[in-house]
Amino acid sequence: VRIAVAAERFRRDEGRWPTRVEELTPTYLDTVPADPFAEGPLEITSTETGIVVYSVGGDRDDDGGRHGLLAKRWVDPAEAGSISNGDDAEGDWVLFPEPKRR
Repeated sequence: VRIAVAAERFRRDEGRWPTRVEELTPTYLDTVPADPFAEGPLEITSTETGIVVYSVGGDRDDDGGRHGLLAKRWVDPAEAGSISNGDDAEGDWVLFPEPKRR
């Protein structure tokens, strides 16, 4: 949520969405929240209607914010590192906006 709010503030000031999460520091965020699945920060990608904030997910492969099977269920961030790299981890873990439930 911190990234989504910072991105909206950026959009209002700059007239465009940020293309990289690093654009939000230090003006809108002190630091970028860490990705619980991999070393490095959470990621963003822009869409026609806004942005998507995401983690690379359990497969630790950046799918550009594409929902994976993991999006079908809630995962406690404290347990994210213990998720296997199996089929249920395919795709990214989209944090914002919340994925539509199937």
